[in-house]
Amino acid sequence: QAATSAIVKSLPGYSDDLPFKLETGYVGVGESEQIQLFYYFIESERDAKRDPLMLWLTGGPGCSAFSGLVLEIGPLKFNYTAFNSESDIPDLQLNPYSWTKWLLDHPKFLKSPLYISGDSYSGKLVPIIVQKILNGNRMGIKPIMNVKGYVIGNPLTEENIDYNSRVQYAYRVSLLSDELYEFAKMSCHGHFVNVDENNTNCLRAVQAISDVTYLINNPHVLEPKCKYVSPKPDKKRLTTHTIVDQGVSTTELRCRNQGYLLLYTWANNESVRKALHVRKGTVDHWVRCNRSLSYAKNIPSSVGYHQTLTNEDLRALIY
Repeated sequence: QAATSAIVKSLPGYSDDLPFKLETGYVGVGESEQIQLFYYFIESERDAKRDPLMLWLTGGPGCSAFSGLVLEIGPLKFNYTAFNSESDIPDLQLNPYSWTKWLLDHPKFLKSPLYISGDSYSGKLVPIIVQKILNGNRMGIKPIMNVKGYVIGNPLTEENIDYNSRVQYAYRVSLLSDELYEFAKMSCHGHFVNVDENNTNCLRAVQAISDVTYLINNPHVLEPKCKYVSPKPDKKRLTTHTIVDQGVSTTELRCRNQGYLLLYTWANNESVRKALHVRKGTVDHWVRCNRSLSYAKNIPSSVGYHQTLTNEDLRALIY
């Protein structure tokens, strides 16, 4: 069954007709297509037939790609200065910086250079997907995809490597004292994750590091840590009522990730769902990251996939 789709010509919060082609729809996955994945597709405003095609996967696992639409790589962004807690919906403005069934349903893009991309937890998924596509191309599985490379930002690769390196990084940017770092290094021998409960000195060191970095904004260490704005929303449930009923301070709206706040109001507005052709009743209350997702984490590391892909004729951007 091909993807079902609709063209979106306007969006609540944006005063004019959209100056780009936006398509939304569903792709069924599973043997009986019991799972319906919602997608949005934005066509290039230059040369759509020749420009590269990019698939963007948001991390989590389980986080919504709506984040990418108005917070990361999309052509629209929120107008933060115009928003107040009494508004029905946040205003949108143009951003100046701005899968196989789907390709079968959109054959004009089959020859477009394809880049698989994403951020955060997608650092594990993207290189695996690229390898799967290459394997499928070699086996002649249709459709043949013109994959040219991949792009991943702030990627997760392997928990022990990534999380252990945070202590070294914190020391290099002067978040840890010489004494604490040396004590931790001597006590933990470079292993700060899943510490042996019998290693009391290492446990003390890890707790001390946690205490002194608790109020640090991990992604941007020179900026304030905001109460509600967090890439890890499972630590504090954020809802439309949090914003409207409790009232979020203007300080929160000045935080780098303030779009997380407005996204809940925008995505849960019924007029937005109608404009995007979201099937009524499929989602009760939209959340940015679905932490109840049944997900098997059976690939501990993507490092080996990266190493294999370096032998392919591909371009890679890791930032």
